[in-house]
This record gives sequence, C-alpha cells and structure tokens, in this order.
Amino acid sequence: MTSRNFPNINIGKLDYPVFERYLVYFAQMWMAKAGNPKGFVIDQSNERIILNMFYWLTRNSQGEWNPDKGIYLCGSIGCGKTILMKGFLDTVAAASHYYIPFLQAPLLFEKIQADGLRSMRMNPIFIDELGREQLEIYVNGVRIRPIEDLMAMRYEYGACTFFTSNFKIETLSQGYDEKGKKIGYGEYIGERFREMCNIVVYPGKSRR
Repeated sequence: MTSRNFPNINIGKLDYPVFERYLVYFAQMWMAKAGNPKGFVIDQSNERIILNMFYWLTRNSQGEWNPDKGIYLCGSIGCGKTILMKGFLDTVAAASHYYIPFLQAPLLFEKIQADGLRSMRMNPIFIDELGREQLEIYVNGVRIRPIEDLMAMRYEYGACTFFTSNFKIETLSQGYDEKGKKIGYGEYIGERFREMCNIVVYPGKSRR
C-alpha cells in the first residue's frame, strides 16, 4: 500500500479560489516555457480533475480520489495533462514548501545509470510520458527493466508517485505479443499502478 510519505501539506487558509489561481499561474508559466502563447483554460474537460486535485491536496472527504495514493493521469497526445500535472505539483510545492522532482520517462535510463535505482526508491517523484521509455536496459551487464524494477521497489517503501501517460493502464499491463516481443510491463506491475495511484483519465483532444 502506498502513502504520501512526504511532509504534511501546510495548507493554512488555502481555499479553492486561491488554489485555482496558483494552479493556473504555474500552468501558464509552463506553457510559456514551451512556447505556447495560449493561456491555460479551465473548462469542462479538466474542471472536475482540478477540483479533485484540490480535494486530494487538502484531504477533503468530498473528493473522489484516495488522498493516500499518488496520481496516474492519462490522456491523448496534446490534451494538456503534463501542463496540468506540472501546474498542480508546483502548487503543492507552494503550499507545502516541498518540491517533487520531475523526470521524463525516456530519460529514466540515464538517471538509473548515473544514480542507480535505489536513489529513487522512497521520495515522491513525477514521471512524465510513461510508456515511452526503454522497457529493458543493461547496466554493467545486468538487465534492468526500469519501470518494473522501480515500481516494485517503490511499492515496498510506499512511495507516492505521480505519472502522466498517453496510455491507459490496461495497455501498459500487457506483457509480450504473440511473437514474444516485450510490449508492456505485465499485469503484475499493472496491479501495482492501481494499488499505488488514483487512475485518472483526462478527456478531450489535443489543445496544441
């Protein structure tokens, strides 16, 4: 079972309007860094997700998500899930003074080579673009399955994890195709995702 395993959120007098202003501000900053001149818009496709993010952050019982689990946010390419998650976690940092590191899944190989898997076993982390990384790598002659090994280790420590992905859990839970080619993490790791994260589908098409 997972837990937040990071310092309690210092929400003070944080209410939803303040939370929303923070999130929009940070999301727009990330959009500007990406060269997107459009402003961040709260609409029917994301307003329920954003409200539940607020409930999760403040541990409000009105929320639909388990506040002791991380968040797995999946949706189509360009729908805005990464910008939303970055804006949300920056808001978490502003409220708690606790920064959650951001890592793109395709760069996971480099992180493991440099620091080893154990360096990522406990602290909260945000992994973006899950499913686009190498499924198997070799480090000093040892085969490593980055996400599978990392999730198994983080599960044991109850580490709070955040993900964005273009893939649903059902897709990533596949193991091998009929030719024996590895195409996913397998059902065992798929169950770990379900146990460790609130599975959230971001509706809508590309906003780019």
